[in-house]
Amino acid sequence: MNDSSTDGPRPRDGLPTRAYTRPQDDAHIDLWLDSNEGPAANARRFASAPTEVEALRSYPNDRALRLALAARFGVGEEQVAIGTGADELLDRICRAFLAPGRRLCAPSPCFPMLPRYGQLAGAELAWVPWHDGALPTAALLARTQLDGRPTVLFLTTPNNPTGLVIGAAELVAIAAALPQTLVVADLAYVEFADDDPTAALLALPNVLVVRTFSKGFGLAGLRVGYAMGAAEVIAALTVCGSPFPVAAPSLALALLALQTGPDGDAIAAVRRERELLALELRRRGFAVSPPAANFVFARADRREQVEALAATLRQRGIQIRTFAPDDEFLARAVRITCPGDAEAFRRLCAALPGADAR
Repeated sequence: MNDSSTDGPRPRDGLPTRAYTRPQDDAHIDLWLDSNEGPAANARRFASAPTEVEALRSYPNDRALRLALAARFGVGEEQVAIGTGADELLDRICRAFLAPGRRLCAPSPCFPMLPRYGQLAGAELAWVPWHDGALPTAALLARTQLDGRPTVLFLTTPNNPTGLVIGAAELVAIAAALPQTLVVADLAYVEFADDDPTAALLALPNVLVVRTFSKGFGLAGLRVGYAMGAAEVIAALTVCGSPFPVAAPSLALALLALQTGPDGDAIAAVRRERELLALELRRRGFAVSPPAANFVFARADRREQVEALAATLRQRGIQIRTFAPDDEFLARAVRITCPGDAEAFRRLCAALPGADAR
């Protein structure tokens, strides 16, 4: 009998070799500061919200949320798409606008699923290093316009994982310089930033704005994201998505959250924490990027310093984000989510190597 492992169905060539996962296999960890989840104070406001029987029985309808988002941002209903988190919308964008012979361009490092989505779409991946300072706009424009190939340009601000920011005027200038390019502005962390470029970007026909309820609203468990842009672009995303991508209870809670708004006190707490955490990490010899999201990104001189910090925190039940050792830039970096909670933040600071025992 033939071995089914070699003669059975096989996936196509070129698939990623590892799934995107988070390290939740350690019962010792009870403070997860590795995934940039929003403040728990936001989510607690909706924990006891009722769920109607009809919302469980019927297939979901996202029109009420789309109408509310359209009214909030001053666009038409046909200019809004709802997805299973912002990441699923990024996947739809790649499937709708990328293919073999087309190019995905973005600053690097970036959200690790983005290259996967581009790879699965068969696109060429074109990265422009952005490790600190201002966005390398000239290099991005050159890579985007290279040989006239159809390209989708992804720009995330504040960027993940570095936290670096692209100003609204610069985003608008880039999009205006690339009228034939779809410019995707991923604003997942915008509630924590000083400025919100959404209104300026929505005035441009070649820009697609992607946002989420996962971060500033603290509702990552709902898996609700949304994209806004020209009606024909949104139509392409819609036909590339599942018929009912978001469950009805999630849609109802997202609508309630939109009407209520993010918890301003929790957002303010995160902003205070990120400045204090940046200061503590600098005191310990880390180079810290100016924090603008709900996390702090820092780099050490040696990989061993990163490993020691992560190990010390894990011993105290705290998980932070480290990166693969084969990435030249990220191997010496850590990313730590600010919890937006006084008790959790005190625990984090007390667990840092060299912290006062007070």
